[in-house]
Amino acid sequence: MNIRKVSLEMSIDIRITQKGLLKKTLPLHVITGSDLCYGTSDGMKLIENDLSSDEIILYHSNHISRGFSIEWTPEKKDYVDLRALSPDSREGLNDFFAAIQRIASYWKCEIEMDGNITALSELVSLIPDMQAFNETVLESVCGDILSGKKESLTLYSVMFPVVLGVPEAEKFRHDVDAFGRWLHEKQSVDAYYARPQFFRTEVGVVGRYVVTEDCRTIFPLKGQVPLGISDPETGKGLKCDRYEVYFYSISQEKMLGYVPFETFIEIIKEQAERFDGANIIFEGLSMEALQKIVETAV
Repeated sequence: MNIRKVSLEMSIDIRITQKGLLKKTLPLHVITGSDLCYGTSDGMKLIENDLSSDEIILYHSNHISRGFSIEWTPEKKDYVDLRALSPDSREGLNDFFAAIQRIASYWKCEIEMDGNITALSELVSLIPDMQAFNETVLESVCGDILSGKKESLTLYSVMFPVVLGVPEAEKFRHDVDAFGRWLHEKQSVDAYYARPQFFRTEVGVVGRYVVTEDCRTIFPLKGQVPLGISDPETGKGLKCDRYEVYFYSISQEKMLGYVPFETFIEIIKEQAERFDGANIIFEGLSMEALQKIVETAV
C-alpha cells in the first residue's frame, strides 16, 4: 500500500520520461546525489538502505523532513514518478527539486508536473512560487486546527508519522523554518514508535501494542488503525473492536501479560511527556515496573 498516494494531503507530482531510442538505466547515485539517504516505508516505519520495494523514500539526515518518494528500480528505463507532500520543510522541498534536476540532467527526458508538460528551466523558475505555496498550505492546515475545523493533522513523514495539534499549529502557522526544525527534532528522537498488530478473535478484531522492557517509546493516546490497513475478509478499511497493550521482557525473553489500552494510558500518562498532537513519549520501563502494571490491572 502506497501511503503517500492514499493520503488526502496536498502533493507535488512529477513524472520524468526518458526520450530517445537508446535508453539507459538511472543509477541510484544520480537520484541521491552525494547527500541523500534512502529506504522503504509502509508509512509507519522506515527501513533504512532498503531497496526491496519499487518505491523508495529519500531524505537528508541533517534536516529530516517529510522526505519524498520515487517509484524506481535499477532496471527501469522508461520513466520515474516522484512525489513530495505539502506542507514540508523548506529544505525538504529543495532536496526534492534538486533530485529532479539531477535526473533531468542525466536523462534526455520530458518532465510532467501535475499532468502538464514543462521544461526543466521553467520548473526551476517556479521553485520560489512552490515554496511560497507550501507556506500557504502550512498556514491553512494550522488555521484549520486553531479554528476547530480539525482536531489535528497527521503528517506522514520519513521515520514515522508526526501529528500537528493546537500547540504546534500556534507555533508554525507563520513559521515554516520552525516547522522544519520540529520535523527534524521529532524524527531524530531515539525511541521505538509503537504500532499495533491486528488479530481476529472470538470477541472481534483486537489491536495489540507491545511495550518492551527498558525501551524508550513513542505511544498513541488513542488506539487507531493506521492508514491503508484493510480487512482481508472484506477488502474495506479495517475496523478494530478493542485495543490491548502487551509487555515484553528482554531479560526474561517472554511476554509478561497485558492490560486494556485505556488502563495502560491512565497509568503511564503521569510519567510520560507530550510528544506531538496525538502521542506521548516515556522512558524505558523496568521489568518490575511492567509486572506491577499487569498485577495492578488484574
